[in-house]
Amino acid sequence: MSSTTTTTTFSPPPIAFDAVLDDYTDRIGIDLTRQPLAAQSSDAIVDLLQDKAKAFKDDQEENRKLIDYLGPFVHVLRALPSMVLVSGDDNVAVSA
Repeated sequence: MSSTTTTTTFSPPPIAFDAVLDDYTDRIGIDLTRQPLAAQSSDAIVDLLQDKAKAFKDDQEENRKLIDYLGPFVHVLRALPSMVLVSGDDNVAVSA
């Protein structure tokens, strides 16, 4: 007696899937079937996401350099109001 094993996988009926996509397009206003990633392989999508993550990291590093550079200026500008005193007769005095 021979035994056979069958495997079944579930995939949604195309009609139901199309209805969900149409509903999404109606509600959100974005047709997912027309998006650039819809025609890409999963490897291409992963590569794209990795490129975007690297660009984001590079931008963060550049922003950190700018913040480190501007930090001392911001501290000085923040301290200016407490260093300059204006008297009632519009005379300006710098406190030491």
